[in-house]
Amino acid sequence: MAVVRGAYVDQSQSFDIHLDEPSRMKVTDLHFYTWFQGQSGRQNPKEIETEGHSKRQELVDYAYPRPVAMAVAQIVMAVGHVCFAFGWPGAMYIGTLLIGLGYGAHWAIVPATASELFGLKKFGALYNFLTLALPVGSFVFSGMIASSIYDMEAERQAHGSVFNPDDVLKCEGSICYFLTSLIMSGFCIVACISSMILVRRTKSVYTHLYGKTRA
Repeated sequence: MAVVRGAYVDQSQSFDIHLDEPSRMKVTDLHFYTWFQGQSGRQNPKEIETEGHSKRQELVDYAYPRPVAMAVAQIVMAVGHVCFAFGWPGAMYIGTLLIGLGYGAHWAIVPATASELFGLKKFGALYNFLTLALPVGSFVFSGMIASSIYDMEAERQAHGSVFNPDDVLKCEGSICYFLTSLIMSGFCIVACISSMILVRRTKSVYTHLYGKTRA
């Protein structure tokens, strides 16, 4: 029913699925099925119960802290920016795919991570603070760094050709965004390292939330 009505709903919807005998394989298959049907969701291992006894330990044993997934997303984006930097054949498609996947995964994980680490009491204010990264990052990386490097490369290319001062500077080739892409990739690697540091520092938190972890 959720899949059928999903095409006519302009807001997200929530629904519960209960399993009598939950297992890692069943839950994984369930997530993939709902994903291909255009739905998405997550399960809390502590909420998965069976008749008279808990099966959650089976899932808890495989629980990873969310910052690990954030680190993976950053590495994926770093590889995508490297593809842009070197301009390999098909790099536009591969880079766009990797950066899109990493970016989408990152912003799906960050709110949940914030709620786990800081609670829900002031989650609205915290979420708004996190979203400041979007305009600030756009201004710094696009409005300042990328545009400055592009103009610098355009001027360098103009010195080697006949250039009319009245014309607009134009840069051609992957060199125009080579340095910018490497800078972006470097920041993604720094973010990955920061996420792994966060994993170590919040190990006790996730141990309390989910029991045994592999952090």
